[in-house]
Amino acid sequence: MKWLTVKDVKEYATTPERALFISRKHWDQIVEATEKEIRAFHKENKKTSLLGAFLCGLCSYADDCTDECRYCFLKKSGAGCLEKSSQYNKAVNAYKAWIKGEGDFAAFKVEACKMRKTLDAGAENETERKYRGKRVDTGEWAYGYYVKATDGAFIMELDCYALNFLKPEYNYQAMGCGLEDRNITDRYQAMEHGWVGAVDTCSQNHPEFVEVRPETVGQYITKDKYDNDVWLGSKVKLFDVPSDAQHGIVVYEEEEAMFRIEVGTEEYVPLIPMEVEVVEESPGLLEKDK
Repeated sequence: MKWLTVKDVKEYATTPERALFISRKHWDQIVEATEKEIRAFHKENKKTSLLGAFLCGLCSYADDCTDECRYCFLKKSGAGCLEKSSQYNKAVNAYKAWIKGEGDFAAFKVEACKMRKTLDAGAENETERKYRGKRVDTGEWAYGYYVKATDGAFIMELDCYALNFLKPEYNYQAMGCGLEDRNITDRYQAMEHGWVGAVDTCSQNHPEFVEVRPETVGQYITKDKYDNDVWLGSKVKLFDVPSDAQHGIVVYEEEEAMFRIEVGTEEYVPLIPMEVEVVEESPGLLEKDK
């Protein structure tokens, strides 16, 4: 396995989103690695703990911001610091016990998997889910929040999400003047006037939903090595990966619950941002809609 290095983490963790992604990727490697691979890492990296803060993208980003853990997703979501969480300590203790020959590797893997889920759970509350899809009317990309309805798929565009859900106060004087100005005396006409006004007010605070082709919808994942957006379904060029393939498609594996790169039939390689470049904006595809 080609492990992430302290340099890799430091160079990639330049924003909260990128720091979160690289942190999760590091724990993906721990969960996926074999006993032999982890022993080799421990032997070659005596000064860098596999579970230490130096390989945590969130800690690296916080250090650069010189503001302790203010930007850590785990702290803001209430899950707690990665290094100070009880589950992290369980994983560390299981790792140390196994290295010393006092514990079982399988037991360490169980705690590592739980730690990975803790990281996911903490990040879930803070990570903005951004999607894109090709508009039905123009064929252009629309970006925002994905809404699946019975009559189609829609994107609520990002510049339309500042909604006002406060109930307006009833102004009887204004309503009365409106009726008088229009010489409305019939009660049914008065009700129609009130209804039209209410609908107009509501539409002003209603977001714009753009209909998109369902098969083109894909979730934003991260940035590639050149700071281009990587989406579910993106075609990417591969650099220095354990595969003869030069290109692949970003997919989501339900069983592993992680994003990977499909390079052939039933053949996948890890998605490591600094080792890919987006070369084509292939239409995305939500796995659950297949």
